[in-house]
Amino acid sequence: MQVLEYSGDELEDVAGEFFLPAIIRTGPAFRGRAAIQGLGETLTLSRSHSGQMSALGTDRMAARASADNLMIFCIYIGGRCRVRQHDRCAELAGVRGCSPRSVARFEWASSAEARRKSLRFSRELLPLRTAEITEACAPRRPVAPAMQVLAGYLGRLFEVADELTAG
Repeated sequence: MQVLEYSGDELEDVAGEFFLPAIIRTGPAFRGRAAIQGLGETLTLSRSHSGQMSALGTDRMAARASADNLMIFCIYIGGRCRVRQHDRCAELAGVRGCSPRSVARFEWASSAEARRKSLRFSRELLPLRTAEITEACAPRRPVAPAMQVLAGYLGRLFEVADELTAG
């Protein structure tokens, strides 16, 4: 497990390496913390806590990232966030999830401190059609019971990841 603590000035580099490449804006007192657990070559699980911020993944970044074809699935377990992608917007509060893709432009903003669990993976690991993924990127309806179960599962997976074998 790797634990990172970072300021707003460092967040863009952290996001590009461990989450999705983005242009980041934060306040001067911004602080963040992430615990990152590698689960394989193309699979990373993380828990993070950060202050108010906004992120923009541009079309140019998406074009560069398409070779990696990365996706990230985030579950917000505290705080509020707004995600816009594919001309859709989702407001996330409580236990809600979303999955912005690195191969498409996105906007992300949190208005206060936020806690989240994230799973970053290669698109090849997700056996869904592109249209199904696009539909899930900015969900329009709450799915809190399913997200609570998934958040618990990812939390437990994070705790036991060091003991897991490749198989």
